[in-house]
Amino acid sequence: MTAIDPINAPDPEREARRARLFTRINAADKWFQVLGLAWLTPMLKAAAGDNPSAQMKELWRLAAVPILAIAAFLMLWGTLAPQVQTSLGAVPGPQQVWTEAVNLHKDDKRRPRAKPSSKSRLPG
Repeated sequence: MTAIDPINAPDPEREARRARLFTRINAADKWFQVLGLAWLTPMLKAAAGDNPSAQMKELWRLAAVPILAIAAFLMLWGTLAPQVQTSLGAVPGPQQVWTEAVNLHKDDKRRPRAKPSSKSRLPG
């Protein structure tokens, strides 16, 4: 005969709450994927008490690998861009592109916008 330890016995109410929480997390995961926030799901599952090691593997796959790939791309771009010569000169590196993007944004903010006339808003 097996004795059941009442201290470690699973509480049905607690298990039901946990199941509802994981159901909500899984439902939210669909939206996270659409919004590009799928890396939130393993964090939420780990915080809710799921297997932390499995969730860290999933977080590594969803967040760390893409970040490392982007960093590697930027390093390769920065290293190889000055070596590529075209008829217009060297290909700009990431720093030059970022500087020009910031300048373009500042210029756009400085330029006054023309308000559309009331005739342009009317159909026909």
